[in-house]
Amino acid sequence: MADSQKTTVNITADWQRLERHAWEKFRPRLEAVRSLADVHALLADAPPVGSPSSPFFSNLAFFLVTFRPAPGTGPDELALYEPLLQRLAAAGDLDRRDAAVGLAVIRNAAV
Repeated sequence: MADSQKTTVNITADWQRLERHAWEKFRPRLEAVRSLADVHALLADAPPVGSPSSPFFSNLAFFLVTFRPAPGTGPDELALYEPLLQRLAAAGDLDRRDAAVGLAVIRNAAV
């Protein structure tokens, strides 16, 4: 095998490193969201599908539409959705009943 060829293990490790880096960039942006306008701005900045960070954006969009975690949503993502819903409700951008439904779903998914 030539030195320039990467093994599947190396490719997987590289992708996981890119995903971790993408998460480290996405997390503070999501934590900074205080309103629906902020959510829209964040989602408008979504990268192309297939990039390491695109699942974080699509998972968030799916959750905000359905109040259910998208398949593949990680526990770290799910943990940020609860305070997000609370901030959106506090800002008046989310009906308290909708927030309660979303919070219940998150708490049940985390079990």
